[in-house]
This record gives sequence, structure tokens and C-alpha cells, in this order.
Amino acid sequence: MVILTLFLVGLQTLIPASVQALITSNLTDIAPEAVGRVIEVPVDGQQPVEPGDVLFRIDPRPYQYRVDQLTAQLVESEAYVAQLKESYDAGRTQTKATRQQLALSELRLTQFRELLSTGAGSQFDVERYETEVATLKDQEAANVAQENQALLSLQAQVGDTQTRVAQTLAQLDVAEFNLENSEVRAPAPGAIVMNVLRPGMVVTAGRAVMSFVFRCRVFVVGFF
Repeated sequence: MVILTLFLVGLQTLIPASVQALITSNLTDIAPEAVGRVIEVPVDGQQPVEPGDVLFRIDPRPYQYRVDQLTAQLVESEAYVAQLKESYDAGRTQTKATRQQLALSELRLTQFRELLSTGAGSQFDVERYETEVATLKDQEAANVAQENQALLSLQAQVGDTQTRVAQTLAQLDVAEFNLENSEVRAPAPGAIVMNVLRPGMVVTAGRAVMSFVFRCRVFVVGFF
């Protein structure tokens, strides 16, 4: 008995044992970033999942509609920029032609004034070219204004992208991000616990709807 007692005491000292232990792991709440009606919950409670597995799906149609709308708007914005470029080029061409015609009319006006001063010219011709010069100057001013307006719109840029196109691209990025978030996926290896989510339920952004237990780190705690 003495030998057996010493053996058991030594066993407890060298190899301690306990009937009280706890196995635990990291746990996090799963909350969607999108708002909408749940259409599918392909996982059950305690079901093992891998990173990227779909935990539940929100109706993607409103988000897809927004992506389609902004995609069409992007095409329209790019066409608008192309029209600005065409307007600027046309304005430059028209301004050049008007200035050439104006120079010719001013030359003719000078010539007829000289003729009139010598008595060989006509007052009618002088007045006709004075009117033509004034009209061409007004036309030149209008062409320059059109050219400058198109140039200012083209030069309004965010980085290397025209402002209107850049705004549409930014909105499209947000819409595609929201569409992507209509599918909520597992962040790591683990399992779902406390899952009460069912198809037909409406979820809101930031509100937890299930809990996720990470499988990558498991802790065992014993009480000796």
C-alpha cells in the first residue's frame, strides 16, 4: 500500500490530470454589408466551411440593376467626352477659316477705302465690306467661345480621366462592390453556429445574423 500510494502521488506530480477541461476557439459575428431579402442559406449549423464558401445570398437584382444603369451611363459619359473633342476640333477649324476670311475682307475694305479716297471707289463697296468685317469678327468671337468651352470641359479631369467619366466610374465601383457583397462568404476555415437565418428574412447592413467559429486556432484549457 505504501509503495502504491507513493506511485500514485508521483504519477499526479509528474503527469497531472483533470476531469475539467474546455476546448474553445475564436468566434466572430457575421453581418452583411448589403441590405435586402435573403434568397438562399446553403449552410447548416456546425457545418464545416472553407474560405470563400457562400454562407448566404441576398437578392442581387436591385444591385445588378444599379450596375447595369451605371454601365450604360458610363457609355453615355464616354460618348459625351468624344463629342466634346469633336466640338473642340470643329471650333478650332471654324475659327481658323473665319480668321482667314476676316483677313481677306479687311484687306478688301482697306483697298476700297483707298480707292474711295482717290475718287475711283464706291461708298457702297466700303460699307459692304465694313458690314462683312463686323459680322466676321462676331463669328470669330463665337467660334473662340465655343472652342474654349469645349477645351475647359475636356481639361476638367480627375487624374488622367475626364471628370464626368471619373464620377461615373466611381459610382460604378460602389455599385459593383455592393453587388459582390450580396453574397456573404466564409472568412476562414471554420463552422457556423447560432444560425437562425432563413430564406425570406430581410437583413440590414452591420447587423449580425450568425456566428462563425474559426477552425484555424483551437485552445484547450484544463483546470488542475
